Amino acid sequence: MSSSVAPVVRPPFPRMVEGTELAANNDEAVEPSRVGHTHFIHKRPILVKLLLTSGQECIGFCHVDYPDGRVSDIINDDRNFLPLTKVSIAGHHLAYDFLSVNKSLVAMVYEMDRQ
Repeated sequence: MSSSVAPVVRPPFPRMVEGTELAANNDEAVEPSRVGHTHFIHKRPILVKLLLTSGQECIGFCHVDYPDGRVSDIINDDRNFLPLTKVSIAGHHLAYDFLSVNKSLVAMVYEMDRQ
């Protein structure tokens, strides 16, 4: 008796990237549909490196309130997870568009790029 296994369909991410160099465009235009929206909060990406309690390192963008938000504000708020975008994990050749990291697993946060 043989069983048939359906192929796994994966989303368009993670995708292959070269190295861990990431860049943010801090001059991104706000989508016209969001202008004037009462729940829209303009954010600014800051490149950070996380050292996790497991020893892994993640590099990605933490989005803080514009213009004077700080990474420490997000680390110290009451949410359990730290949202990151354009994330790469040291030793892996994959990048993720979005990653949510449990704050209890974060040992250190380095701010790599502040503009």
